[in-house]
Amino acid sequence: MSLSRRITAAAALSGLALSGTAGCGAIGFDAPGQNSFWQEPNSYAYTLEAGGGERALLGKYRITVRDRKVAEAEGLDDYADRIVAEMPDIVPTIGDLLPQLEQVRRGRGDTADVEYAEDGHPRRIVLDPIKDAIDDEATYVITDYKQLHQSPDTLRDTHGRDTSVTSQAWSATPKAQASIQAIGEFVAQEFGETSKDNDTGPLSRGYIGTTLDDATETVVVVVDPNVVDIQSLTERMSSAPGVDGVSLRVRPGAFTVAELLEARAVISERAWHPRAAQVAFAFHLDAADSRFQVSFSPKDEDVAQTLAARLGDRVRIKWGAPQGR
Repeated sequence: MSLSRRITAAAALSGLALSGTAGCGAIGFDAPGQNSFWQEPNSYAYTLEAGGGERALLGKYRITVRDRKVAEAEGLDDYADRIVAEMPDIVPTIGDLLPQLEQVRRGRGDTADVEYAEDGHPRRIVLDPIKDAIDDEATYVITDYKQLHQSPDTLRDTHGRDTSVTSQAWSATPKAQASIQAIGEFVAQEFGETSKDNDTGPLSRGYIGTTLDDATETVVVVVDPNVVDIQSLTERMSSAPGVDGVSLRVRPGAFTVAELLEARAVISERAWHPRAAQVAFAFHLDAADSRFQVSFSPKDEDVAQTLAARLGDRVRIKWGAPQGR
């Protein structure tokens, strides 16, 4: 199959590119009910083997991620080598792949399966949005995953404190992973789980998301204090079985649930711009700042800027090739 044919097929599937979670957090950690509560590290490397139907992203790649962006990519076969040379922007981070899974699940697709490694990162994703449709399948196999140390220049928090000692190693220990899992289970019981029929349930009940603060080595649960009693939640969660392996903090979000639900509705309805229903984009609610991160291709800047003007501080635009994200 030619490269040009795969590109055409990928463009035809751009209608499947919309993705949203309550959220699929920064990334994957913010959605109660998922099989994994994995937090995408800032820096890591992995090998991706992409297969399935007629899409541009096929082949085998070795990918290095810095600051949750693809910093280096190497094609490990002839086709992948051409993609890296000619279309480098479509090479994804692991975080870029997860919204595809959520989109197929929410669209009641035929297949949306994921397998997780022991540390929580996805190692295999299988998607088939429409049963019996031709060439819409996608399979992503992730191997040789490894977290990387960040460079000293990037290891500063917002207060200028050096975080190079703590980095992200604290959250990768077995005790911390068990506690993070216990927190995720508590959150699912407290706020409910997302489903195909109700993917905003936890958010509507006051849960914005969960994130990791590497500077203080703390798991941070973000809620709307207008809906959730922060002191009561903190006490109950801290005393829950298995949670004592990490430091825990519950804090208020930057926006209310009502404000975030309104923003999510605007994004999902795809009516804020004449071309919003046609372009490929992806979004998730980032618990770290309580804003929706929405990824667009640079060629759709007008669509993105109109959304930013509509939602203001509730949205943060990320540039890249959404790739069905």
